[in-house]
Amino acid sequence: MSGTLIGLIIISVSLLIFFTAPQNLVPWAIAVSVLQAASVVNVSGAFPIGITPYFFVTVLICLRFVPQWLSGRLGFEQDDYVCSYLRFLLLLVMWGLVSASLLPLVFSSTPVDTPRAGMDAAAASPLQWTWSNAAQAGYLVLNSVFVIYILWQSIDRVQVERCIAAFRWSGAFAAGVGAYQLIAHISGFPFPVSFFNSNSAWAQLTDQHAGGAWRISATFTESSAAGAYFATWTTLLLFSVVSAEQAHWSDRCLLAWGIVMLALTTSSTGYLVGAAVLALFFGRQILQFLVRGGLGRRSLVALGIVMAALAAGLLLLPDFSHVIHDVILQKSQSKSGQDRMATSLRGFYLLIQTAGLGAGLGSNRPSGLLSYVASNIGIPGLLLLLYLLYITRAMTAAASAATVNPTIASHIRACGWSFAVELLAMVVAGSELTTPIFWVSWGILLAACRHAFVTTPEPALDRAVARDETFSAQLASEPILLADTIS
Repeated sequence: MSGTLIGLIIISVSLLIFFTAPQNLVPWAIAVSVLQAASVVNVSGAFPIGITPYFFVTVLICLRFVPQWLSGRLGFEQDDYVCSYLRFLLLLVMWGLVSASLLPLVFSSTPVDTPRAGMDAAAASPLQWTWSNAAQAGYLVLNSVFVIYILWQSIDRVQVERCIAAFRWSGAFAAGVGAYQLIAHISGFPFPVSFFNSNSAWAQLTDQHAGGAWRISATFTESSAAGAYFATWTTLLLFSVVSAEQAHWSDRCLLAWGIVMLALTTSSTGYLVGAAVLALFFGRQILQFLVRGGLGRRSLVALGIVMAALAAGLLLLPDFSHVIHDVILQKSQSKSGQDRMATSLRGFYLLIQTAGLGAGLGSNRPSGLLSYVASNIGIPGLLLLLYLLYITRAMTAAASAATVNPTIASHIRACGWSFAVELLAMVVAGSELTTPIFWVSWGILLAACRHAFVTTPEPALDRAVARDETFSAQLASEPILLADTIS
């Protein structure tokens, strides 16, 4: 076991927060979630393990969560949407734990893509229980505790604002590291790889090229992960600028910076997801122009920032047409693209081989969230995840309709679009269900929605919930078991 320099800093700050200001543990977990290539502690051996800063902080959150839960302080007062979500979240966690423990033994020797072997079309090996199963099960538990804890704290508006601010400024930090990485590549300045890329359990791809351009990975293990993150982060900023009545100048600056960083990652995932967001955004503005005969000031400002940032990002690439050819057009024909497609298809075939149960959480590592869930936790896990997403959609719609606070409404809209983009990126190229950014963006959205519910007058809330009669009837017909469990 060996420590790291960044680990020493993270551990010291985390323990200081834990003992002196524990209410800031959740924002701190969000802040350090961008340090995905780092490790606070590395464990060497036949199965190397690197504990990332986010999961170290969530362990501290668990130490706060357990005694509060056992003492009965951690309750949700019969919040229908929240209790329904948490009930099915706990079912997903329990099924993940059972599958990780038993299914590798039940379906032993079935060919799988071993998580530590990477995505290779010819790398299938016989299924057996490994520490990857235990690690993924543990990560799923920690992510669920994070979501429950952020929901519990969301009754406090200040806490919700802190969480959103932590997500915003941690993205600015990652973008700053990415900018320096580009400068270091061009000028020959040293880049502190041993500091930001200290996790020995992951391959660190920090010196890649695409179309003659350096690929920016920032604080992530590879440019693909960085591209997906910057697409998610800039979406939050974009809709904050458009939705907020008084958008701060820092949001506009960070939006421009994020779009430039997204362009410099040369990530096919980031480009595709970012293009989808921009197409939708521009389409909505065109529709608004045709219907209303003009655009609002905030929309015009956002459009100007997006166009200027895109132009700046393209100018910083040596040959944009070459980059597009390499990362989009040629990607599907490359060995990497073919391997990812092969692992995805093999994941769905594995679902059939395991009679719809999956090989167990942490057993298989294909490309794409749906293939990962199907091949690891099977049809039960896939149905539970889809239902959680359905509850989230209903909860977001009801909260947006119910809230009378324009600031909270702006937060819900921005966080909702941000989570939708992260979900799309995960579906396109996600490799693990337990990816921190996925759960962080999900948790922030749920926290904003719950805050809208607890601060909304009862008549307005009743009208909003009644708009989804099917969902309301289903909630009314089910006993709120989770509330009895937690409160």
